[in-house]
Amino acid sequence: MTKNIPIYVETAGRSCNGCTKCCEGWLSAEIYGYKMSPSEGGCKFLGHCGCSIYPVREQLCKAFQCGWKENCSLHENLKPDICNAIIMNKRIEEYSYVRLIPAGIIKNYVFEWAEEQARLGKHVVGYDNDGEFVIYSNDKKFKELIKKEYAVTV
Repeated sequence: MTKNIPIYVETAGRSCNGCTKCCEGWLSAEIYGYKMSPSEGGCKFLGHCGCSIYPVREQLCKAFQCGWKENCSLHENLKPDICNAIIMNKRIEEYSYVRLIPAGIIKNYVFEWAEEQARLGKHVVGYDNDGEFVIYSNDKKFKELIKKEYAVTV
């Protein structure tokens, strides 16, 4: 079972610097009674310059950790508003992995990066631009756990 630790931790990472992909409706959430999702659209409180209620935003928003923001070693071109993928760091049993959430048409270099991560012994999962679920990993047990977790056949 996936362990999602929704504890907000002030990190020494980067700022959003204008990126609002997590608020644009690519993720599913309910913010103060308003739903956002790929089918329902973005957050009602998303303004031209970001969150219009930032000082009083939901705990869910405070807890969300963008993998690109957290990990300063990730290249600038993996910033969600540049590559069209939201990067989330996840865990399943003893495995750490990266989940790619499409936020538009994902740039091809993101998939190349994911393949390189698998060659380095790391794990990346997500959907490609054709809507197919892809697991980038060389670990058979990890692949089986992910297939069960996301109820997919790959």
